[in-house]
Amino acid sequence: MARYAIRVAYKGTAYAGWQIQPNEHTIQGELWQVLKTVLRQEVNPTGAGRTDAGVHATGQVAHFDFNGEIDPKSLLRSMYGLLPSDIAVTDIFRVADDFHARFSARSRTYRYRIICKPDPLLREQSWYVHNDLDMDRIRTCWDLLPGEHDFSGFCLHDPLLPNYRCTVYNARVEPEENGFTLWITANRFLRSMVRMLVGAAAKVAGGKQNVDWFKKTLMQPDPDRTGFTAPASGLVLIEVSY
Repeated sequence: MARYAIRVAYKGTAYAGWQIQPNEHTIQGELWQVLKTVLRQEVNPTGAGRTDAGVHATGQVAHFDFNGEIDPKSLLRSMYGLLPSDIAVTDIFRVADDFHARFSARSRTYRYRIICKPDPLLREQSWYVHNDLDMDRIRTCWDLLPGEHDFSGFCLHDPLLPNYRCTVYNARVEPEENGFTLWITANRFLRSMVRMLVGAAAKVAGGKQNVDWFKKTLMQPDPDRTGFTAPASGLVLIEVSY
């Protein structure tokens, strides 16, 4: 039995997220069906992260075990022909038997795009904000994120989690012609964490809250304080590093 990893890109608009769910259209479900068809074996692709409904990816990673050898070029070609047009496997490689797409990951990088003018080409891959946002205020909030923090004030709670501490390695804001993008890299991410951070920073940038409020929520977590989750459409899983 050999273990393989695949790199996957997808537009998540039409899907109920990564993870297989009963009676739902999911990324993992599509990959499972196509891999089973091509390899003629029952394989289970395990992802590095369970992206939510509507979230996109350019660098999702998944692993699976297969009893045999795989020709990467042939598999990529076959999967490209069978997968829906909004999902693509961009790479496949042999990995160590103890490799795990989720637990072996050292960091993950997400990007969130905000646009200030309507753009039909970006409609499903950005958040169009009608009101003016102060980018300097968003940058001030984002500059607070690097380091280890308890992000329980910026996520959906899960009673099975032992803690809500994450270490952010890098966070930056980059201007674009029609808005800006927010980048964040961390050792792990909690459910809806990036979208709630963006939503809170947007409140500050729009003048509905101040930076001290954002800082207090980060330093003294209160799940009832943020109150807004940015739309899934603007979020992309860019890279998983090992």
